[in-house]
Amino acid sequence: PGLCRSSHTYPGTIPYFCPDFHTKPMKKPTYDVAIDAMRTVSILAVILIHTSTKILQFGQDDLITLPVAIFSNQISRFAVPLFFMISGFVLELNHKDESYAAYLSRRVKKIFVPYVVWSLIYSLWVYPQDLSNLPRLILYGGASYQLYFIPAIVVFYLIFPILHRLISFISNKCVMISLLTIQMWFLYRDYYIKPLAFEELVRIPTLAFWVFLLGMVAAKNLTKMKILVEKFRWWLTGLMILMAGFVFWEGRSGFLRTHNYFLYYSQWRPSTLIYTSAVAGSLYYWLGKLKRWSNVVSEMSKLSFFVFFVHILVLELTIKYLGGETMNDLTLFLTVTITSFVLGSAVHRIGKLKWLTG
Repeated sequence: PGLCRSSHTYPGTIPYFCPDFHTKPMKKPTYDVAIDAMRTVSILAVILIHTSTKILQFGQDDLITLPVAIFSNQISRFAVPLFFMISGFVLELNHKDESYAAYLSRRVKKIFVPYVVWSLIYSLWVYPQDLSNLPRLILYGGASYQLYFIPAIVVFYLIFPILHRLISFISNKCVMISLLTIQMWFLYRDYYIKPLAFEELVRIPTLAFWVFLLGMVAAKNLTKMKILVEKFRWWLTGLMILMAGFVFWEGRSGFLRTHNYFLYYSQWRPSTLIYTSAVAGSLYYWLGKLKRWSNVVSEMSKLSFFVFFVHILVLELTIKYLGGETMNDLTLFLTVTITSFVLGSAVHRIGKLKWLTG
């Protein structure tokens, strides 16, 4: 997956592995609406995963009578891998010559303070837990089930300067194919045989390292990636649709055969790696057509980090006070999405509150 494909923005980039891989990136990349549009699509997919999962839980995982919920749940599984790809792309594209301490201060502080604040909110009021265990909850993202992403991405932040120094080597066709083979083996074992026996802080980066590198390589080869995404847009779109169907079939049939919840809830599968790559390249091209909506897309993208943190709180309150368990799939998704973005817009208008909450 991803061979001789292209893209050039952080939300999803399909690098390609052809021999002449060391083109010079643009020195001053201009704003591209596709970048923010893909980030927005990713956060919407995250919300869809969680609202559809609740619908399935309310229906006691009866996938036969809940076809819309399981379909929407499965076709959204590109969301988290795509966010890792976005991160790798942005880090490489915006790399500065600075000390390691300055780099960490600039990058980590943007996410660490909101992460701690939201960990406290979830630990105290949403999923009450013993605060004597707070350091471990923060280390592993255990305060709420969406927060595991933050410690995992911090791991990549910590090692990025090393990866950046190796980017020319990593971009080599043979190296990337070799790393892809290793990644597929990890994904296969984790999904089909037995989940890797690592703490989540290690397991998630182990299962996501290739998409992160994919983003970095795409940024390194920005111009060529853009050309190839346009050239192969119909192949990428077709592959995206094909893999969406396969991922849906895989998760649904696997659960019905074994009643193992993990088989439809996990996004760490060989199939989702291919699916995410196709989604990234296809959406980059098509969403790049939204230039006249750039202001709206930009504003929604800016709110995505806050929405990532708050949407589970909104979901739980919707269920508790608005009868969310009786809502259909679309109503629950729209209620949580609209409320989360409205809250984000309000919070971002209040000075330092944005710094505290993301």
